[in-house]
Amino acid sequence: MRVEVQSVVFSYTRRRPAEHGAGAGRSGEPGVRGGGFRGRQDSLAAQRTYQNGTNGLVLKGVSLTARSGRFLGIIGPNGSGKSTLLKVIGGVLTPLSGQVLYDGQDIFRLRPRETAKLVAAVSASEQPVFPFTVEQTVLMGRSPYAPLFGDSPADLAIARECMQRTRVCRLARRKVTGLSSGELQRVLIARALAQRPKVLLLDEPTAHLDVNFQQEVMELATDLAHEAGLTVIAVLHDLNLAGKYCDDLVILVDGQVAAAGPPNDVLTEENLLAVYGVRAIVGRRPDVDRPAIFVVSGASRDATGGQIPEGYDGIGEGSDCDAQ
Repeated sequence: MRVEVQSVVFSYTRRRPAEHGAGAGRSGEPGVRGGGFRGRQDSLAAQRTYQNGTNGLVLKGVSLTARSGRFLGIIGPNGSGKSTLLKVIGGVLTPLSGQVLYDGQDIFRLRPRETAKLVAAVSASEQPVFPFTVEQTVLMGRSPYAPLFGDSPADLAIARECMQRTRVCRLARRKVTGLSSGELQRVLIARALAQRPKVLLLDEPTAHLDVNFQQEVMELATDLAHEAGLTVIAVLHDLNLAGKYCDDLVILVDGQVAAAGPPNDVLTEENLLAVYGVRAIVGRRPDVDRPAIFVVSGASRDATGGQIPEGYDGIGEGSDCDAQ
């Protein structure tokens, strides 16, 4: 399956023109849809667009590709638009212009139940409020398939299979409100897998986790891509984890793609200095031929989080960098 995001521009403060279709959620908030993360993707292509007057735009045009069976990491400075891009890919946020196509179908024209069967999302910021058990929480992932009342034996079997894959069966009777951050993250991934998605979106999956749980979550994401054939897209801040586990990386800066490709090509000393404003030594890991990053010192950086070197194809007119 091919999924394309074409000519996407997004702002939290500007309404999408009416001729592009309804962009308001049930609450009337511009650009926000109800129904949670939505979408489907075995491959994704986001086509870049440049428009005059980009002030206030969070996404100014993005071009990237994610394929089934591969793990794509989105990295970049704080405030560069990474989580916003993930929500647009999932169909939660409606762009001002452009469209997200799933096998030629506009994601924003699909019914919530249909898209919930195709894409699932997990956010590190999600904190449970109600004391459901782990098993009950994972079963919630079956809601796109289940009747209004009751869970079928098939739903229970799928939920338990997902719990086995994420190694949370021993927690089945525990309340989610009493879990550690690492345990909760695996439970939320199990719930997402219970949706039987084609695409898994992870927003900062290793945030607040210790070293052991970070490795477990990243290994799980890699297995889901390589063994289960999912398209896995994650927003990440730990560059060493991204370099070790991701098949492909995209650096997002000021709402635009600054670099994209395999980790060895993207995580270079020049890119780290230009984007993050840090001087680093990039070597090789002893276990796999992937980059190992050692930050030496900080360097001057502008208020947007990084300086864009000349020659980057992802930077258009109207950037704050032009005013420096």
